[in-house]
Amino acid sequence: MSWLMIFFPIVCGLIGLSTNWLALRMMFRPVHEVSVFGLFKYQGIVPSSLPKFAKMIANVVENELIQMDDIADSVDVAALLKNNREAIIELIGKVYLDNKNRIPEKYQAFITDETLKLFQEKVFDHMLIEAPKSLKLFMEHGQEKVGIRNYILDRLLDFEPDIMEKIVYGIASREIRYIVAYGAIFGGILGFMQFGLYMVGAPFWLMPIVGGFVGLITNFLALIMLWLPTEPKRILGFTLQGAIPGRKFELLDNIQEIIAKDFLVLPELISLMIDQINEEIISQNFDYQLDSAIPKNIPEVSPILSQALSDTQKQEMRAWVVKEIMDNMTPLKDQVSEYVDKNFDVLEIMRAKPQATVDEFMTFLQEVLSSEAAMIVVLGGLLGAAVGGLQIFFI
Repeated sequence: MSWLMIFFPIVCGLIGLSTNWLALRMMFRPVHEVSVFGLFKYQGIVPSSLPKFAKMIANVVENELIQMDDIADSVDVAALLKNNREAIIELIGKVYLDNKNRIPEKYQAFITDETLKLFQEKVFDHMLIEAPKSLKLFMEHGQEKVGIRNYILDRLLDFEPDIMEKIVYGIASREIRYIVAYGAIFGGILGFMQFGLYMVGAPFWLMPIVGGFVGLITNFLALIMLWLPTEPKRILGFTLQGAIPGRKFELLDNIQEIIAKDFLVLPELISLMIDQINEEIISQNFDYQLDSAIPKNIPEVSPILSQALSDTQKQEMRAWVVKEIMDNMTPLKDQVSEYVDKNFDVLEIMRAKPQATVDEFMTFLQEVLSSEAAMIVVLGGLLGAAVGGLQIFFI
């Protein structure tokens, strides 16, 4: 009889472990829909709901992890310009010299080396004032036309359906192991109860019932203990808290790493945003600079511009500026992407941002790990009953 005292807990522990493992497996596998004995088709719960979970991840990223403003705030435009001051001033002079024939001849005589140098300084100061505004407008336009959420969502949907399994295991592999371990522990405890029933002469037909009960209760308790209690509670001298609520900020670090590594490719996102710049936007910015920004920031230039440029000349200059920018958009985009790739770290940007809440992130995990919770519990019961029935042949 002594061997049965070990036999029952071991078998029930294996029931708890195997039912929990199989339940988790069936959440994510098979990745693609398969036919089961030609009777019905089945696909893992999570991959079959990929669009739903992809939307949740995209929402978590945009609402809780990073926004366009966070990216913009990580750029010190003034410092960037000042660090490249000489090169920019030289470029301003080159642009003037390449296009001075567009200025009426009677005004060209007023532009000496000294006035050109002063003009370069004034334009540079003007850029210091306007560049942060331009960056803000660029980010707002990019958010409207592309958006971090839509970008992440599109990338997720481009992956195979097993991407959600990789994400969830990458974020909460420790918590998933808890589910399996809880099954073995609770199953072992219930195995001692089963041994007690056997010792008092309980009939053999109770074995499948007890096995089914073990499968049900272990799966149920494992799911419950992932989430409850949500806050630390002292019970019998122990501090108890749900496995996931107790580590929510560590789990948030995990999802930040995954998103930064695989899904938020900042150079690609910025390139997509640059692609949204069109002739109309450039024309509007040209008019703003010529009619508002330059007169405000360089008032001494305003009278000269108004006298030197007729409406027709303004239109010609606008058309030239638009064409030049559009013709150079591809190399510009490549240069910006290369700069962003070398100088920006998405993970650092996310972690530098104060995290006000992780509620939406927790909701995502709970949705995934609690998907079809009733099915997981019932599956545990059925498998437990089958194993409990097999016990009869060993005693």
